[in-house]
Amino acid sequence: RHPGPLHHGSPAAETTPSLTSMAVSVMPEYDQPRVLVSYRGELNADVALPLEVQLRMPADAEIAQVCSIIYRPDEEHLCQTYEAEPDGQYMAVRWEAVTPIMYVEYYYGSISGAGQRSLDFNFWAPYPVQNLDLFVLEPSEATDFTLTPEPADTVDEQGFRHHSYVFTDISVDEPVSIEMAYARQTDQPSAPPRDTGAAAADGSAIPQSIIISLGV
Repeated sequence: RHPGPLHHGSPAAETTPSLTSMAVSVMPEYDQPRVLVSYRGELNADVALPLEVQLRMPADAEIAQVCSIIYRPDEEHLCQTYEAEPDGQYMAVRWEAVTPIMYVEYYYGSISGAGQRSLDFNFWAPYPVQNLDLFVLEPSEATDFTLTPEPADTVDEQGFRHHSYVFTDISVDEPVSIEMAYARQTDQPSAPPRDTGAAAADGSAIPQSIIISLGV
């Protein structure tokens, strides 16, 4: 049985928070022998800020960044301090959003050796989501790559296969779940490790099509 939905924000808030759009990218074995996940979400324009956000992640998640995005006029990531604590079989991460656009990046899982892979991904919406775009990047040299449920679209771009889904009216009560299965004859990541400094904050070395999709 999954734990109940997380609770967020203040009951005195003037407007119930929601996400008008959310883009999620899932990249197994991208630049590390783990799964890289990126979230970019836009809150409803009339939500009261700052807003305490609480997001459910895998228990073994290693957080790369938690940011609010501002345009001055170029996009700028205002990375936030956060708190993490156990949440049943998951981890709850809490921070204050100071702009309507949030960006979160983390790794989870551990992959080693050659052979068959079977990976699960669950997205728990922190607030109701009107439109959710989910992207899965197929690792290089993967064979027999399958996704359950089947993706809505698959394209080849920049040397990678990109699988995409579109969901609408996502609630906080049940996760959006994806199962990934494939074989690989190596455990070397598809791309070189990214710079962990300032360059990583703008998505350094993530395929441009993913960056564009997350920015929509």
